[in-house]
Amino acid sequence: MEELIKNMIHDLQKQVEEKVPPEGDFPEVHEQHENPDKRLRLSHLILKVTPVRLEGGENKRFLELAVMNLPYPYVCEKVVGYGTKQEILDKLADEGLVQRIVDSIPEMEIDFY
Repeated sequence: MEELIKNMIHDLQKQVEEKVPPEGDFPEVHEQHENPDKRLRLSHLILKVTPVRLEGGENKRFLELAVMNLPYPYVCEKVVGYGTKQEILDKLADEGLVQRIVDSIPEMEIDFY
């Protein structure tokens, strides 16, 4: 799981650098992969960066972790970072982020049984 999260973070960093402006609105950028750990009731993991669409948030972005359990129409999302484009890039470069995300995933498991 750690290697998958590292790769997702690396790929998301590239997207943020290329597609996220320093301020203003933008389309969500994300990395989505199937869950390799079949012990968890999750089908997909998603890391994404979205704009803050609140007054005064023009230059702020959310870094989010989301999980899905298809075919159920349910998504669990968690904000794991907040800040300017550069602050989000700094968070993505933080070596501790991988472990924090790995630790968060079981808490977000979606149990429909």
